[in-house]
Amino acid sequence: MAAKVFSERYPPRNRKFADRLSPIAIEVEGQAGTFQLDPNRCIMLAASRELPFGDPLETGSVLSERPGYIYRTAELELVLAPRELIRFWLTALRPAEFIALRDMFGIFYEIHDDFYDEETGTAWQARLFDED
Repeated sequence: MAAKVFSERYPPRNRKFADRLSPIAIEVEGQAGTFQLDPNRCIMLAASRELPFGDPLETGSVLSERPGYIYRTAELELVLAPRELIRFWLTALRPAEFIALRDMFGIFYEIHDDFYDEETGTAWQARLFDED
């Protein structure tokens, strides 16, 4: 499988493909197991701030090294801590988080230019996110 190129400046890299997943399938793995989701369900979970995946795994987040959940699509696998995963799903990543993901993986669907400025990491369509 070839990764879709969303940006010539930041092409796909460091990708782990899961050909068994459909283009809109999402898996999240935590201590309670592996959950099959779709983009709408992810947004609903993020909006409710309820992550039903059990405790995070010992595997460290690619952004903070805190324990996180494995997020997997057909063309990408990464680990994000709970609050990072919520921001990721709400297209409300902090600019430094966006830039870290961009530099590590290239631009991919969840962080492409409909959602973020690819140079600054400014979120164009951030859904409300209250840091509590």
